[in-house]
Amino acid sequence: MLRKRVIASLLAIAVLCCAFLFSASAENEQCEITLAVDGRGTVLLNGATVSPGTTSYVDPDTTVTLTAEPAANYEFLFWQNHETSKVVSWEPSYTFTAATYALYDAVFTRVQDGHHIVIYLTQGENVVFCQPVPMDDTYYYDSVPTSGMTVSGKVWTGWDKTKEEVAEQEGLVIVHPLYNTDKTFTINAIINGTTTTYEKLYLSRQTLNAPSQQNGEPFSYWRAKAKDVNSVDEIASFYRQYEFVVTGDVTLEAVYGETVDIGVTTRISGDLPSFNEGTIMIAAERSVTTAYTVIQHGILVTKDMQIGSSDSLFVIPQSQSDDNPIYKYTSTNTQRAGSYRVNLYGWYSESIGSHEEFPRIFARPYIIVRDGSGVTQTIYGARYCVDHVLETGTGGGDNYDDPFG
Repeated sequence: MLRKRVIASLLAIAVLCCAFLFSASAENEQCEITLAVDGRGTVLLNGATVSPGTTSYVDPDTTVTLTAEPAANYEFLFWQNHETSKVVSWEPSYTFTAATYALYDAVFTRVQDGHHIVIYLTQGENVVFCQPVPMDDTYYYDSVPTSGMTVSGKVWTGWDKTKEEVAEQEGLVIVHPLYNTDKTFTINAIINGTTTTYEKLYLSRQTLNAPSQQNGEPFSYWRAKAKDVNSVDEIASFYRQYEFVVTGDVTLEAVYGETVDIGVTTRISGDLPSFNEGTIMIAAERSVTTAYTVIQHGILVTKDMQIGSSDSLFVIPQSQSDDNPIYKYTSTNTQRAGSYRVNLYGWYSESIGSHEEFPRIFARPYIIVRDGSGVTQTIYGARYCVDHVLETGTGGGDNYDDPFG
């Protein structure tokens, strides 16, 4: 197969960080939980009042219940992830299992006569607009951000309520984005030989919970099974409660009674093209145990087939420039468990013989960690090739021709 040219505009990159609820805590292998208050109210952790901004410590796998109590003349709205603005609960009481550390805001608002609370959300339940608005007014509408509505593989078409419809409603008004497609993927979860299948929307979140033991053996990790004969099984998560962003079909199996050399893993979880828009999304995810601190992570991208086919060559470059064939895109958060997406633009098809093909893109995730002794090391995931044919839309994974064969 001919090598294909990638135009320079491909390297105009938009990076989207999609963080999970938990992030790093290296000291004493306990989970840190920090709560903040937006507005006026009181927050409790397992029934005990907590001062906003202070950090509490619990053991991993501990069940944690957060409770929000509004002050006089205030009402509770939601709990949200402090770093991503994702709503994790609309109820004052929110329960989860501690994994590494969590940073949450309890959001309260002052009760005002003649007003209602208007909240605009992204598809992933991230808050883009939240404030009291006078009933029947629509003045705020033009200030609602829309840049975060872009989603690979979909075209944003507006909101599920018009500004006039919002103005007519009382109380809490929640507005969601609309898209012209709702692509779904299949998630197969295997626990003790039993498979449960889920059909999930693209970029929705899925949470899997595995028992702590099976047949007397302790939980080890979730394994993402190989998609075809050209790929390999990969560790997806070291945590029994595994939350991830859906970016493709995947079969995940809970593994028990096995040990690993290092509690760090990262992998490309999928890609999704927008053929008409000339974009391609590549997604990666990571999982790091409490023995390590995340220093940096991201995705390496190249259009050079020789580099993309070599573990020894496809590594972090010493420098990055227009002349360097490896491009490094780095996430801004250092959470232990989460996902990271890169959108590549200017990805257009080319005529190859009698059909249209898109330029191959090679990707490889990486993560830099530091252990308890202060030793820093870089861990790379498996190489991944984006290889799509326009007519069928097929491709992806590392199922591509041997460039040297």
